[in-house]
Amino acid sequence: MITIPRCLTCKHYIGATGQEFVCKAFPNGIPDAIIDGEFDHTQPYEGDGGIRFEEKIMTFADPEKTKEGA
Repeated sequence: MITIPRCLTCKHYIGATGQEFVCKAFPNGIPDAIIDGEFDHTQPYEGDGGIRFEEKIMTFADPEKTKEGA
Protein backbone atom coordinates (compact mmCIF):
# COMPACT_ATOMS: atom_id res chain seq x y z
CA MET A 1 0.00 0.00 0.00
CA ILE A 2 1.29 3.44 -0.92
CA THR A 3 1.03 6.04 1.81
CA ILE A 4 1.06 9.72 0.95
CA PRO A 5 2.72 11.86 3.62
CA ARG A 6 0.20 14.02 5.46
CA CYS A 7 2.68 16.87 5.01
CA LEU A 8 1.55 17.23 1.41
CA THR A 9 -1.82 18.48 2.67
CA CYS A 10 -0.35 21.01 5.11
CA LYS A 11 -0.51 24.73 4.41
CA HIS A 12 3.13 25.05 5.56
CA TYR A 13 4.48 22.47 3.11
CA ILE A 14 6.96 23.97 0.61
CA GLY A 15 8.05 21.01 -1.50
CA ALA A 16 10.99 18.74 -2.09
CA THR A 17 14.59 19.80 -2.50
CA GLY A 18 16.82 17.00 -3.65
CA GLN A 19 15.84 14.09 -1.44
CA GLU A 20 14.32 16.16 1.39
CA PHE A 21 10.74 17.27 1.94
CA VAL A 22 10.74 20.79 3.39
CA CYS A 23 8.25 23.11 5.05
CA LYS A 24 8.19 26.33 7.06
CA ALA A 25 8.75 24.37 10.28
CA PHE A 26 11.60 22.29 8.87
CA PRO A 27 13.34 24.20 6.05
CA ASN A 28 16.30 21.79 6.17
CA GLY A 29 14.18 18.64 5.95
CA ILE A 30 11.08 17.27 7.64
CA PRO A 31 12.00 14.56 10.19
CA ASP A 32 11.33 10.98 9.09
CA ALA A 33 9.00 10.37 12.07
CA ILE A 34 6.69 13.08 10.73
CA ILE A 35 6.97 12.14 7.05
CA ASP A 36 6.37 8.46 7.89
CA GLY A 37 3.29 9.33 9.97
CA GLU A 38 4.80 7.92 13.16
CA PHE A 39 4.44 11.30 14.88
CA ASP A 40 1.32 13.48 14.89
CA HIS A 41 2.65 16.92 14.04
CA THR A 42 -0.41 18.67 15.44
CA GLN A 43 1.67 18.26 18.62
CA PRO A 44 4.97 20.07 19.35
CA TYR A 45 8.08 18.53 17.83
CA GLU A 46 11.61 19.62 18.72
CA GLY A 47 12.87 22.22 16.28
CA ASP A 48 9.51 23.08 14.67
CA GLY A 49 9.63 26.70 15.88
CA GLY A 50 6.00 26.48 17.00
CA ILE A 51 4.76 25.73 13.48
CA ARG A 52 2.46 22.71 13.41
CA PHE A 53 0.42 20.81 10.84
CA GLU A 54 -2.54 22.82 9.55
CA GLU A 55 -4.80 21.40 6.87
CA LYS A 56 -4.45 23.23 3.56
CA ILE A 57 -7.79 24.51 2.31
CA MET A 58 -8.06 23.47 -1.31
CA THR A 59 -10.48 25.08 -3.70
CA PHE A 60 -11.32 23.93 -7.15
CA ALA A 61 -12.62 25.85 -10.13
CA ASP A 62 -16.26 25.42 -11.04
CA PRO A 63 -16.14 23.61 -14.40
CA GLU A 64 -19.30 25.43 -15.50
CA LYS A 65 -17.62 28.79 -14.96
CA THR A 66 -14.40 27.79 -16.69
CA LYS A 67 -15.95 26.54 -19.92
CA GLU A 68 -14.70 28.36 -22.97
CA GLY A 69 -16.93 31.31 -23.76
CA ALA A 70 -18.73 31.24 -20.44
